[in-house]
Amino acid sequence: MNADTAVRLRGLYDWRHRRFSAQAEGDGDGAHYDERSQAYQRLVREIIAAERGALLALRNEGRITDEVMRRVERDLDLEETRLET
Repeated sequence: MNADTAVRLRGLYDWRHRRFSAQAEGDGDGAHYDERSQAYQRLVREIIAAERGALLALRNEGRITDEVMRRVERDLDLEETRLET
């Protein structure tokens, strides 16, 4: 595993641990973590929507093939499903 990947994953799991611990302990920080998480999810969804629009434009302009568009769309779909609900 790449060291950068390990650092990124560790950060993700540290964030989740702090968030769920705050919720479980009911110390008031749970709402703060929820708000930040929801803001992050909104931002990522907006970015994915923009990427989808750019992808469609590239395909319509003939700069990429349908196959390339489908592969990138699949990655975007996977990224979208990874977001917490």
